[in-house]
Amino acid sequence: MGYYIFKEKLLNGEPVENHVQHEMVIADPNKFHATITGLEPNTEYAFRVCAFNLQGDGERTPPKKMMTGGMPPSPPRPQSVTMLSDDPPLRARIDWQPPEITYNQPINAYTVYYRPIDSFGSGYEKLEVPGTQTYAELTKLFMGKEYEILVSAGNDDGWSSNATEKLTTSIGVPDGEPLNVRYDISAGQVRF
Repeated sequence: MGYYIFKEKLLNGEPVENHVQHEMVIADPNKFHATITGLEPNTEYAFRVCAFNLQGDGERTPPKKMMTGGMPPSPPRPQSVTMLSDDPPLRARIDWQPPEITYNQPINAYTVYYRPIDSFGSGYEKLEVPGTQTYAELTKLFMGKEYEILVSAGNDDGWSSNATEKLTTSIGVPDGEPLNVRYDISAGQVRF
């Protein structure tokens, strides 16, 4: 009359739960395939199939084990952006927390991109730091600019989407006196 498909979640080849989950019923004896959805990434599963008829269930097949493919982690969680120097050369530090979701994969590296928001067409500065480091120091900053900072995390299965932060650098004080000062005196007034 049809088939039952059973699913077991495994950890190091052993079942995680005490019972096999009845995943699906195929009520068509001529259908020899099924699609199982909702599987977790980077997770090991075992599947079994048995036929059934009016007399009952047949024997289950031996377990067919498989490992699902991975997914990139969720984005890192920015914590703070701090100016390390307010005078040239400007430096800033961005700190973040690791991604909440890593799909049982270690973070290999973080990538930080940054550029002034009003610099259309110009490229990003890029930094890459090890996966054990949750901060980066930004250099090559200009005074009086607003920066967009993008941080992503990478594992063996790819890169997360970007977490975005902003930074506004200080304007600073003028570094010299005005040049080419001229004045005119007329009708008892001085015009600079």
